[in-house]
Amino acid sequence: MWDLESNDEAGFLEEVNHWHCTNLIDPAIKWSVCNGSYIMGGYNIMRGTRTIKELLHYGYYWERNYTGLPAHNQVNLTFTIFPIDSWVIFLSILFFLFNESCVNN
Repeated sequence: MWDLESNDEAGFLEEVNHWHCTNLIDPAIKWSVCNGSYIMGGYNIMRGTRTIKELLHYGYYWERNYTGLPAHNQVNLTFTIFPIDSWVIFLSILFFLFNESCVNN
């Protein structure tokens, strides 16, 4: 199964609409185009945060639930993060939650 792989606007809009973000500036806008590629998030899409305390306190995150999947014992997750401005402090606390089990760096 692939997600967020469409190279056209209509396909990408369909895929990104399954995702939820807790800190969007405009809840209707979840994506942008960067250097000709469709990306989730982007400039002026999400609210900024000034400190790690704010990030942890307000629980800013993206999420998606997948249902109806066949039985499996492995999940491969690949993604690209485009850190800009002051993301350096936040990259050290990146983590994933699968069925309430935390996976971090």
